[in-house]
Amino acid sequence: MTKILAGILIVVGAILTYLSKKIAQFIWKETVDTADEKNIYVKLSGLVLIIIAVVITALS
Repeated sequence: MTKILAGILIVVGAILTYLSKKIAQFIWKETVDTADEKNIYVKLSGLVLIIIAVVITALS
C-alpha cells in the first residue's frame, strides 16, 4: 500500500515539476514572462512530493 502511495506522489510531483510554468500561469493568471518568477514555488512543491515519496519508500 505504501509503495502505491509513493508511486502516486512521485507521478504527481513529476507532473508539477514538468508543468510548473503552465501551472503558475493558470494559478496566478500571469503572462509567460512573469510566470518565471512564480513557477519556482510549483517546482519546489513537486520536488518536495518526490522527496516525501522516496522517504516513504525507504521507511517501508
